[in-house]
Amino acid sequence: MNILSIVRVAFILLAWLAIIPFLFELWSIVLASWRYSYTLSESFWGKTELKWTTPDKMLPATVLYNDRFGGGYYSQFLVWWWAPTLAAVIFVAAVPSVPYAKRLGARSTFATVAHQFKSAGSYQMYPRKFWMTVMGGLTVLEALLLAIWITLNVVMLWNWYYYYTEPYNYVQTVIGMDFAIPRGQVNFERIALSFGWLCFLDLSVLFWPIAHNSFLHQLTGVPYPVLIRFHRWVGHTTMWSTTLHGIFYYIYWGINNDINGWAKFADWGQVEAINNLAGSISWWFGLALWMTSVNYVRRRWYSVYQSVHMIGFLGYVLFALIHYPGMWASTVPGLLLYAADIALRMCQSSNVTTVTSWRVIGKGNNRAIVLTLPVDEDVEQKPQHDYFVNFPGVSRWHWHPLTCLYPQGQQGQPGGSVTFCMKQKGKWSTAVIDEVINTEHVPVRVNGPIGGDSILCQNYDHLLFVAGGVAAVPLLSVIEDMVKQRNGGGPNATLVPASVCLIWTSREREEFTLLSETIMAAASCGDGWLTIDLIYSGAVTVPAQQPLKGTPQQLQANKLEEEGTAVKNLVEAHPEGKTYFSEANGAVSLSSIPRAAGRCPVSSHSRTNGGCPLRFPGTSALFWDRVRPIQPKALNQWHYMACAIMAFAGGFFGVVLGNSFINEFYTAYPVNSRYWQGGLVIFCTIMVTMVGLPLALVVFPAQFYRYIRSNSKAGRERDAAIMSQGMERTAALLMDETVGFQESGMSLPIKIGRLDLTATLQETVQQQKASSRVGFYCGGPEAMVRTAAMTAWRLNDESKGAYLHFHRATHEL
Repeated sequence: MNILSIVRVAFILLAWLAIIPFLFELWSIVLASWRYSYTLSESFWGKTELKWTTPDKMLPATVLYNDRFGGGYYSQFLVWWWAPTLAAVIFVAAVPSVPYAKRLGARSTFATVAHQFKSAGSYQMYPRKFWMTVMGGLTVLEALLLAIWITLNVVMLWNWYYYYTEPYNYVQTVIGMDFAIPRGQVNFERIALSFGWLCFLDLSVLFWPIAHNSFLHQLTGVPYPVLIRFHRWVGHTTMWSTTLHGIFYYIYWGINNDINGWAKFADWGQVEAINNLAGSISWWFGLALWMTSVNYVRRRWYSVYQSVHMIGFLGYVLFALIHYPGMWASTVPGLLLYAADIALRMCQSSNVTTVTSWRVIGKGNNRAIVLTLPVDEDVEQKPQHDYFVNFPGVSRWHWHPLTCLYPQGQQGQPGGSVTFCMKQKGKWSTAVIDEVINTEHVPVRVNGPIGGDSILCQNYDHLLFVAGGVAAVPLLSVIEDMVKQRNGGGPNATLVPASVCLIWTSREREEFTLLSETIMAAASCGDGWLTIDLIYSGAVTVPAQQPLKGTPQQLQANKLEEEGTAVKNLVEAHPEGKTYFSEANGAVSLSSIPRAAGRCPVSSHSRTNGGCPLRFPGTSALFWDRVRPIQPKALNQWHYMACAIMAFAGGFFGVVLGNSFINEFYTAYPVNSRYWQGGLVIFCTIMVTMVGLPLALVVFPAQFYRYIRSNSKAGRERDAAIMSQGMERTAALLMDETVGFQESGMSLPIKIGRLDLTATLQETVQQQKASSRVGFYCGGPEAMVRTAAMTAWRLNDESKGAYLHFHRATHEL
């Protein structure tokens, strides 16, 4: 291990060490009432606690000290939560700056131990069918984390309940005094208050995973979709805590005859400091967010889910702070990571690009469209990258995630392109396909990339890919990357498995044309490294005429001759329709409305319009309406690091401004009726400063400079060159029984039938050695993925061959 490797390891260890104070403070919240009892004692733990809680003694003189918010108790979060989180972000962002000296091989000791640890942690818990139905499966590691989190919630709930009820026990047992309110009614209030404190614990980590470039993804290697899975779990515990907090208070107000329940419910902080009505409104926003986040709603009405999610999030946080302003201490640390990401996204998504080529596969309501977009050379592209895409012509507010099919760039050429395949499903996708077909130039706004770890080719001797329909997209990008690594001797060439098998089943034959020439060449070379089985499972119709015979070259020549004659006759009959004919895949195709394929040469547009580039006025929030390739979100890791630092600085300034207002206000007007205004001011100051400061000082200046530079003559020529390259590669030709390419003559047979998944997996287990590492990745409809997972787990339990390490190839964001 050389000095570079030591530096990288040191940065990673420092990032992990930076999280320890955060975890310590998290535990101190769980045992907060115990803390109060032993901090003032002369015991060893009391003295230790006093040393650790130095902010309680250092900050009372500052504006952050406020009796209304618990004094220095809340101020210490700046030291034990904010500072460690920022330190971890800085150390993780610094890791890519140290180049790799040497990659570990697949059979190194470290890789072997890591693989065994992952295998043990990924073992599925029983009852598997139940966990698969409820949570999409539950591994040992996930169950351990979930058990720890539930335990923390239970311990904190009991701790605070004991803390609030102990004085009543003391008065009744020691002094012998009874209270006017029955003990049973008082318990409802104490339980409600204890559930309210649980929100501090849940909100402290709820927002950590949601940033697209979260340091957790880089530090732990956990993919972004899995982090979102953890975010959902913590979100469930947060909403259960919030719901029970409100319900128990409603019950208490209803059964206590000495309290006007309706007055308590409708109190806007006029009677007591706590704003009860704002708390109820916050809960209602949370309920709307919670209900629309379930799988049934999210899969069928994604636009509704997305809109309600953002509105519900803002409403929940805003009214929670108005209800109890001290919530800033636990809510803001995770939001600061999200704020840095929002600042980067705002500028990147303000740039406008366009579709440079497209083609439609399938017919009727089973259509899918293949889109190609130009990409700037500063955007790093990897397999399995996800992008959030917005089509302003359809909706300015709805963003949908798409996984890239083939990211590509040409050697020695600036920039590159990225290809997506989107299946028609729902109103939004239908509207997008129709707009692309019927519009010459379509404006597109893009945010990303996200994820993109090439982890599929690591530590496995054999890879089995099973895909259904267009869910093969992420697998195809990984296979092509492995082919390039294997042929070109890339940095991960030693990690490429010894063999790969792709089994692809689809109800639409045309979807098989998504295969690239690179993949087909690897499957046709005869070395046995890549095996591809294509299975058509759709309806089989009897053709009205005899099937075409001949080689792919002969079929293509006949097709071009027939289409050329048809195009010539139609153009002569309808001169006004010439614009509806476009050149696709290097050959003239008949493209009557609606068209089946097309190219949108933006570079030729700028030449034919006197050098004036293509623009889409009104599509950009920052008036950057000139079409450019997809721009990078952050220029490099140092740019992101500066953005994160400014977000944390902005959050600190927002807290100082908000608490300054509260201190000054209560100096002149020490009344409870204005207590809620403190939460409103804190929300506004923090939200504005933690997003506005990095946006104004770090992100916008860099992106604005890039926009001005691209407006120069050299910049326009460079963008035009990238646009002219941003065309989809030659698509495969589909024949009755094969799919192939004309020039190379390569083709693959298409089988007809249905995939026997159990037999396929059994064959794989028997063919591979028991000691082999077999990675099994499945993508497709949810029913297919669940069946594949249950079958793989059952075969693993039988232990009659190789162990199948199952992974989902498709995820929901």
